[in-house]
Amino acid sequence: MARACWDAGTETFSAPCNTDQTTTYLNWFANKAVDTGGKDGLANTDSCTHTAGGAGTTDPWWYVDLGTAIPVHRLLIWNRIDYQSNSDRLKNFQVWVTNSNSPVFTDESLLCHSHGTDVVTTFAHPLNIICDLVGRYVWVRLPGTGKILTLCEVEIYEVAESAWSSNCDTDATCENTIGDFTCTCNDGYSGDGVT
Repeated sequence: MARACWDAGTETFSAPCNTDQTTTYLNWFANKAVDTGGKDGLANTDSCTHTAGGAGTTDPWWYVDLGTAIPVHRLLIWNRIDYQSNSDRLKNFQVWVTNSNSPVFTDESLLCHSHGTDVVTTFAHPLNIICDLVGRYVWVRLPGTGKILTLCEVEIYEVAESAWSSNCDTDATCENTIGDFTCTCNDGYSGDGVT
């Protein structure tokens, strides 16, 4: 199940899920990557992040604080696609999973993904990154000078969907919990939800 910072039922941000980025261009704040919008990849929908660029900008980054260390199974990342020059920005990026909110990227064992020069240019197909690391902070980093990091949506999945969907009985409901899942029998049924 996805871990998001936006509660669609109450239309409010729910703690923890704090975000940050190296710099912010205009009102393209870090939290826009976890607001459940932005899957269309269009910046004019006001749901993408954007760091300030320029010659003095080095290694821009973005992170989300999950509130506690969890097993991060995978991420889905939606890129900006409204102009080719903007969608080309998400090249050679890295994904890190750490327990520190300090942007230090030296321990290679915390590197979840290092992406090459190919770019995801369609919102119908977000980049699917398998991670399987445990940490509290998920970082997206764009190494280099003069770079701009723009993310339109990031979803983080704690447990492989196949791990919990196949274990619960068809007459039970699966609920994702931190690092695990629980099966609960539907009304009219009894038992552990698995057998």
